[in-house]
Amino acid sequence: MTDVTATPRIPHSERLGSPLRAGLALILILAAPSLSLAQTAIAKNQVRVEISGTIRAKIPCIINNNKPIDIPFGDVQISRIDGKQYKITQIRYTLDCRRALSYPLNMKISGKGAGFNSKLLGIPGQSSLGIALKRNTTNLALNDWFSLTPASPPKLEAVLVAHGEGTITGGEFSAAATLVVDYQ
Repeated sequence: MTDVTATPRIPHSERLGSPLRAGLALILILAAPSLSLAQTAIAKNQVRVEISGTIRAKIPCIINNNKPIDIPFGDVQISRIDGKQYKITQIRYTLDCRRALSYPLNMKISGKGAGFNSKLLGIPGQSSLGIALKRNTTNLALNDWFSLTPASPPKLEAVLVAHGEGTITGGEFSAAATLVVDYQ
């Protein structure tokens, strides 16, 4: 009996550089159809998941030390409401924008407008009464942005406005708005 040793020969093994690489190439060639079948099976059982969110930078300004701003009108005589001077009340707030001195800043007061004038802050339960906002004595429309200089924040005021048509009922009232500062 003669011992015969056979060496398997893989075609084009010279191009791959070594018998080990050739063996790996053959395994990959043989495994490719089964991998694509596995991928097809996985693809049929996959669900696309979308994740979204909002990335926010550090807060550029701190308004009123993060405390609510109260604007007390006190007792109001309905017949004296003129929308100009009667019960004009300063909106007292603080503004700390030390972390945003190098950014252009904007401010707005956002809220739900009055039914008879969307530029005025609406008062729930009072369809004929609204609150006009003023910036440095000039009318300020609700929800409108304006430029802000942190070193000299604007003087903000609120004044009651009666709608010429309709009735204002006596009793307590309140309204809510949000003072917003943003940077570009």
